[in-house]
Amino acid sequence: MRELPEAIQGHREGSKSLGLELDVLPVRDYFRYQDFFPGIRIVDSSSLMKDIRKIKSTFEIDLMRVAGEIGKKVYHEAKPLLKEG
Repeated sequence: MRELPEAIQGHREGSKSLGLELDVLPVRDYFRYQDFFPGIRIVDSSSLMKDIRKIKSTFEIDLMRVAGEIGKKVYHEAKPLLKEG
């Protein structure tokens, strides 16, 4: 976390704000970001980031398919072991 300001240094020249997911960001981290980026306004970018995550890459879709197949195998193997009560 301490290396973040340096890591993004070349990407934030002229920036006056920093978008974060404030709906899930712990307050402790919010204050830490304020210390790391003095003079930068922190804004809530939660809805924008959620919209971006809705669009899945081919890689993500393939992972979801693999996870579905694993779940299907687990339920198929567990079915004979499950009994009412």
